[in-house]
Amino acid sequence: MRKSRNKTGYRPLRAGVAVAATAAVVVAGLSTPAYAADVPTTVNVKQFPTQGGIPVTVTATDANNFYATSKTGSGFTGRLVGGSSPSCGSAAATPGANVKDVGTITRIDDDSASFVSPALTGGTGPWIFCGYNNTVDVAVSTPALIGTPFARMSAITGSTAGGDTLTLTAPEDTFTGTSYAAEFNNAATGCPATYATPATTTIIATTATKVTGTTNQVNVRVPTTITAHTAYFVCVYNGTLVGSTLVARGDTPYSGYVTTTTATVTALPTATLTPASGTTGGLNAITLAVPAGTIDTVTDTPKVLFTRSACGALYPSVAPNTLAEPYLGATTMISSSKVAVTVPARVLTNGTDATTQWNACLYKSDNISTGALLARPATYTVAPTLAAGSAVVNANSGPAQGGTKVLVNGLGAGSLQGIPTGVPAGDAVTATLGGVPLTDIQVQSSTSFTGVTSRRAPGVVDLVVTTAAGSATKASAFTYRYGISVTPNTAKAGTTPVLDITGAGFKAITTWANVADDTAATGNGYVLLANNAYASQDWGTVTGAFKDNTGEPTAACNNVLPIGDTEIICTLDLNTTIDVDVTDKTQTTGSSPTPAGTYSIVVLNKGTTIAASDVSIISSGATFTVAPF
Repeated sequence: MRKSRNKTGYRPLRAGVAVAATAAVVVAGLSTPAYAADVPTTVNVKQFPTQGGIPVTVTATDANNFYATSKTGSGFTGRLVGGSSPSCGSAAATPGANVKDVGTITRIDDDSASFVSPALTGGTGPWIFCGYNNTVDVAVSTPALIGTPFARMSAITGSTAGGDTLTLTAPEDTFTGTSYAAEFNNAATGCPATYATPATTTIIATTATKVTGTTNQVNVRVPTTITAHTAYFVCVYNGTLVGSTLVARGDTPYSGYVTTTTATVTALPTATLTPASGTTGGLNAITLAVPAGTIDTVTDTPKVLFTRSACGALYPSVAPNTLAEPYLGATTMISSSKVAVTVPARVLTNGTDATTQWNACLYKSDNISTGALLARPATYTVAPTLAAGSAVVNANSGPAQGGTKVLVNGLGAGSLQGIPTGVPAGDAVTATLGGVPLTDIQVQSSTSFTGVTSRRAPGVVDLVVTTAAGSATKASAFTYRYGISVTPNTAKAGTTPVLDITGAGFKAITTWANVADDTAATGNGYVLLANNAYASQDWGTVTGAFKDNTGEPTAACNNVLPIGDTEIICTLDLNTTIDVDVTDKTQTTGSSPTPAGTYSIVVLNKGTTIAASDVSIISSGATFTVAPF
């Protein structure tokens, strides 16, 4: 027999504060479900970003709905279905503008599961969640999920006196209009889909102004009537008229703190955290700094609390480190301007955010009567756990002059690990190869991104990936080769043109040799003209004087003049050819001129043993041409 039970949703703020939780509802207004097995389902957010990437928990009213052993098939999957009258149907339906595949759903217990929200670009709401076990419906939600871009807020708390300006940064092209309105809304359901004239203190109207020259930023004025310790969603609409459409929502609630016990608001000094971000789950040490003299080293016993709500004027009477916020970090006073803090284990990434901001509140002591707030709250950001040990770089080598586009895969696994995907790429992740940055980073998923290599000296290098959670390293992830560009890249047969070769890492070659005067020796550098099969092979290790299984170079560029680490000049001799004696590993020059045709310029930094990292080919997008006239 089936039985139902109530589930409590994840409450990201302490008791008494409005949160984005969803109550169980009866599905109404839907077309007839495709299967009789449909079970009403709730989700822990009524609103999530169109850019996707946040963990979502679904809970069904049937206690056995996600009971794996009672179902057939290989696992649970799901979709978000939009449009004017969304309804669940066959799991085999082709994803499209209004059908977004959420992929595999991770079972939590018998009646709940989780998934990472997909991007909703191109579709229209409202959206419903449809869960499946193989091809059988197991869950359907109310059609009230609102997809809207989440905007990163410049602050998550401020004085209850209001008047501060918040800058909201959303994905590109979110704010393409000219007129906007905003409201602070402390309703549990989040931002309404359309703008309405505020009628109660639950919704407070305010101004929103697009930042000049941008399409992804607006400045929102904090109202002067917000209530202390109350969480408000910051909602931005595409006009000031009733019925204007919601275009963006702050990525986390905003709340006000009381800075004094009197009617007059006192300016408090600013606190600074180092580092200001870390991995979800805490237990790492950070420092909190304030102006000298803020802490009385004789009488004060400073305490630091972490909360997603606001910092009160006095140390709270509710004991920290319970299931309710705030949470107390182990605090050690260093001086009148600095304390060391261990971030509590309960400082977690909220299940509805790509990254989560917390307030760090510094108090004089833990006395509920005299333990006054000593500084404006500092913002501490936690992000999904980052793991790079199993990362794979699809293009594991490229020229030293940069320009190689790489795909990095396998950064962690699971809905709370990897790269935040609900924030702009530049805020979500940065990366370096051998200490030089990857540019034009584009986040592909919570576990992958693409980027373009910068110029660097040749060699095998580590990949270092950094998010708000910190940095993770993949050792020996990429090999920089002696990639070059050559000017000119064409010449007449029988001539001796001077070539200007640019790249990186030429200082590593300390001795440059002329082919006709030198027996190929380890450590010498040579510039050669070779057929393209010779130049573009998978080198591995080649033993012999310039030779490999595809042949030998055709001509040499002698009299190499190093200009610096990034440039060399040499004279290409198209009057003579190279002939290598395999037995004694010597090379001679013949009298025959180089035939007309297409070749590559190759730089070698070793003569007798050639590895992949010792060779470069022309990388200017064209081969070198020897013209007949």
